[in-house]
Amino acid sequence: MKKLAVLFAFTLILHGVNAQKQNEADVPDAVKAKFGEMFPDVKNVKWEKENTNYEAEFEVQKVETSAEFDESGAWLQTETHLDVDKLPDSIKDYFSKKLPGKKIAEASVISLANGSVCFEAEVENTDYIFDEGGNLLSTEA
Repeated sequence: MKKLAVLFAFTLILHGVNAQKQNEADVPDAVKAKFGEMFPDVKNVKWEKENTNYEAEFEVQKVETSAEFDESGAWLQTETHLDVDKLPDSIKDYFSKKLPGKKIAEASVISLANGSVCFEAEVENTDYIFDEGGNLLSTEA
């Protein structure tokens, strides 16, 4: 059941194809306030609107990061770039067994508002989403 909840939550907040750049002035005050509370030292934020949610793209200690909020300012998730070699071994093993010879182009760790963590690995323009145990949850081309 927990896997289903994580998958459902993640599916709701995946990056949509409807992402539109937003001027900071067009981002609701509640969203900017929550972002500032969570990331008080961050500068140079790029905003996008994905469906009804707002995504901030920025760097934390030179690491690509994004945080997503709903329009009321509730935090939904934070996605942080991860060196491919830092992925759990179970995820790297998945690719060596299921997609031998394919290279993981990039990876990230995703912290969800419900406290769970997922990992994303991109292989040939497809994102593979895994739970903390290395179980495949979904794919998105």
